[in-house]
Amino acid sequence: MKQEQQQDKRRGRNSDLCNIGAGQKLRLGERKKEKQMGEIYLELTIININNPERQRHVSFLVDTGATRAWIPKETADAVGIEPVGTVPLELADGSITERPYGFCLFSHDSEIVAGNVVIGPSGCEPLAGNHVLQDFRLIIDMENHRVTRCKAMRAKRAESHRQNPQTII
Repeated sequence: MKQEQQQDKRRGRNSDLCNIGAGQKLRLGERKKEKQMGEIYLELTIININNPERQRHVSFLVDTGATRAWIPKETADAVGIEPVGTVPLELADGSITERPYGFCLFSHDSEIVAGNVVIGPSGCEPLAGNHVLQDFRLIIDMENHRVTRCKAMRAKRAESHRQNPQTII
């Protein structure tokens, strides 16, 4: 691990990690040509937060090593997702890049959640990271290649934090 990454961890900063699973790496801007063994895809509709009529159905590669969702620039343009800022991201190869992000709505199985999405370069693989997976209460079953859903999010005190009642997990 690079010295800067170690310093970031000590300071409590989170970096997004864009693994594509099974030790495979995808260079920024590269798109996978075919489904590989071990890959799981999640069908989501991405919706413009200000104009819900602008939306697109997208097949996202589930990436449990990524924090955020990624879409290619052409998808962001088609849906009308405007960049609102930039975020530094650590890629699977350890390099750090800065990418724009924007706000959107995600729809899955008749449920809609608000979120943000990294706007990747044209042609990049759409990725569903942990924020989206957690917001929809999705559980990734790698052994059986399927996505299941929890009934509810955890909103209770953790056993290990009973001594400090201010802490809620």
